This record gives sequence, C-alpha cells and structure tokens, in this order.
Amino acid sequence: MSQNMYITSYDLRLEEINRTLGIKTEVMFCTLPGETFASLIRRVCITNVSKKSLEVEVIDGLPIIIPYYLTNNDMKNESNLRQAWMSVENYKTIPFYKIKVLPYDTPETLFVEGGNFYLNFDFNIDKKINFSKVIVEPAVVFGSATGLTYPENFFEEGFSIPEKQVNVGTTPCGFGYKKITLGSGEFNTTYTLVGNSNKYEKLTRFVKNILSKKYIINKIDENEKLIESLKNPIFCSSSFREFGLYCGQTFMDNFLRGGYPVALGNNRHVFYVYSRKHGDLEREYNFFQIDATNFSQGNSNFRDVNQNRRNDV
Repeated sequence: MSQNMYITSYDLRLEEINRTLGIKTEVMFCTLPGETFASLIRRVCITNVSKKSLEVEVIDGLPIIIPYYLTNNDMKNESNLRQAWMSVENYKTIPFYKIKVLPYDTPETLFVEGGNFYLNFDFNIDKKINFSKVIVEPAVVFGSATGLTYPENFFEEGFSIPEKQVNVGTTPCGFGYKKITLGSGEFNTTYTLVGNSNKYEKLTRFVKNILSKKYIINKIDENEKLIESLKNPIFCSSSFREFGLYCGQTFMDNFLRGGYPVALGNNRHVFYVYSRKHGDLEREYNFFQIDATNFSQGNSNFRDVNQNRRNDV
C-alpha cells in the first residue's frame, strides 16, 4: 500500500493505492468560492487498478456534524446536554443540521433559522445529478463502537440503511452510501458539499436551480484562479522553482493574517480583506470567533493591526 499527500495553496489531495484490494482512492478538498454561503468541496475518486471487475460499497463523509450555532464550550463541557437540542431536518432529501431554539438560559425563546448541510452526490452519463443515500445516525455505521473509529455495523454481512433513523436528540453524522461496480481501469467520482446556510429555502433553491456537474468543475477551477491571483503581486521567476513557490506562499500566509489591502471609493479608503486576529485559530486563549459571511475578520485589537499588516511596507 502507498499513501501520498499533496498540498497546494488552493487545495489538499490525499492518495492511497491498495494493490491487495486493487483500489486507488484520491480525495481532494478545496473551498467553494463566490457564493453567499460557506462550503467545503470534497471530491472522491475511486479507481479499479486490478485486472478484474470489482463490486464496491462506499461510505464517505463525517462521523460527527455539529449543528449550527453550538459553540466549542457547548461541545467541550456540555455535549451530552446539548444533544437534546440537536436535530437533522429532511435527512432523506437535503439534510439540514440545526437547533430549533437557542439552548441557553435567556429571558426569551429565540428561534434559529440557519443550519449546516451535507450533500453527497455524483453524476451519471447524461451529467444528471444523483444524490447518495445519507446516513445521519452514527450507530447505523459504527454500532456499539462509540469512539467512531471502527465502522462495526458497516463491516457486517448484509449491511443496509434502515428506513427510519434517529435524527433528534443525538449528535448526528453525515455519510453518503452507495454500491458501485467498476471494471478494470474504470473509476467513479463522488462530490460532497459541507457548509452553512442561513436559510433552508436558500439551500434548496441552490440545489434545484444551480448545482450541476459544470458548476462544480467551474468552481474548483475558480477557487484555484482566485487564490493564485492573490499571490500575483509577489510573482517571482528564477532558476530555483522552489524559491518562487516559497515567495508566493509566504505572501499569502501574511495577508491571511494582516489582510489584503483593497482601495475603495477613488482610492479614498483602504479595506483589508481576509485579515484576522493574531495567532492560530485553534489556540483556546485567542477566543477567535468569525462569522460565516464574506470577508469576515473577527475580533481584534489595534496592536494586532500593527503586528499583522506587514504587506503594506
């Protein structure tokens, strides 16, 4: 078996070749650009590298999807309690992971419209979209293995998805399930969109009117062009290719902290897109919080501005 990881400025690709099974798996992650909602694109390509036909059962997704609005503190300190508010609406069509009301001790009941979503699909010969069967109940896949590291039920003979799944009062998952037959050298490609939408109706309109094979392919290309264009101001060409790549990546790392200056209103005002508070997002002491909106910047102090906006020098 061989495993490789490829990292660029605009995507992450994982590759595994299992000669014993005769299967090559390629996974690509990138962001979905230019939309009014936030989403991650995941593309999985399974290729038969053996000399015989293979029947393959595929489960692809996330063992846990946290419904929208729940915080790190909710999941770290009160996760069992917060399960009481969790639900997955419309899990047989377009799953929407949400809580109906805020779960906090407040004077009034506040309803929550937004939610997270999970879409798993592929395209047939006519380029028409096919949605996979979705699993939202972790026990369907993992059984008694509550550590979510071993798909106990999936490995059982005659695995099937039950007609009804537990979709309330438990921490949900998101898996697409399908069976495929691949001849020698044939491949199957599956796409996943995981993200957030402030209204379910907006998501359904997107799926019905916009989502297509051409759309996904164009968005993957648009993501690459957008990120590469942001590095153009420091484009460097020399006899040492790695040096040019290093310059571009370093420049991007800097403006993702300090911001990318964009002149507005006849150059009267400069707005720094992509800027954020200093430090790493995962560090608990930074208390970093960012809205799921275009050009969100999060909280910051003036010293962070001085520290981070080095690209203007």
